[in-house]
Amino acid sequence: MRSGNTFAVAAFWLTNGRDRHVGRHIHTAAHVLEAVRLKIPVLVIVRDPRAVAVSHVLRRPALTVRDSLIDYVDFYRTLEPVRDSIVVVDFQTLVSDFPTVIDRVNAKFGTRFSSRPVDAAFQTEVTLLVEEMNRDESVSGGKVDELRVARPSPERERFRPGPASELAFPKNQPYVERAAATFERWQ
Repeated sequence: MRSGNTFAVAAFWLTNGRDRHVGRHIHTAAHVLEAVRLKIPVLVIVRDPRAVAVSHVLRRPALTVRDSLIDYVDFYRTLEPVRDSIVVVDFQTLVSDFPTVIDRVNAKFGTRFSSRPVDAAFQTEVTLLVEEMNRDESVSGGKVDELRVARPSPERERFRPGPASELAFPKNQPYVERAAATFERWQ
């Protein structure tokens, strides 16, 4: 969760058509495991757990940073046995070099998906589609929900210091360290 999944779906749909079914926004390891069992191409995105935890808590305030870090470690630990059966890409590569992501998926699964470089025009198209997806899924009367939309939001930035400060709490250090080690293994 909060690792670029919505960006990936929007970029994929813009280059391959929105009629392509994409399993998305379930964010469970079981979802990935079932896709592997069914031999469906799977892309798993890995992002720095500190950024994930802060973003996750901003989107779901009932969670704590510790909750998010535990979920992060559990998700990737559960996928360890199928790691060779999926494509793993880091967040930065996803948002800056989408063709490389698609090339890796195509090479791994024998697919022929299309891609485009992430230039300013493509980034704008992706952002517009992400906002459309947010409006469709939100309860804000068809408006973009700035606290939940899956793109950078200046409005959300002002809330970031609270959850970010939780990362430094001594009681959270073992969880931060475990999640950071997981991130290193998965990069």
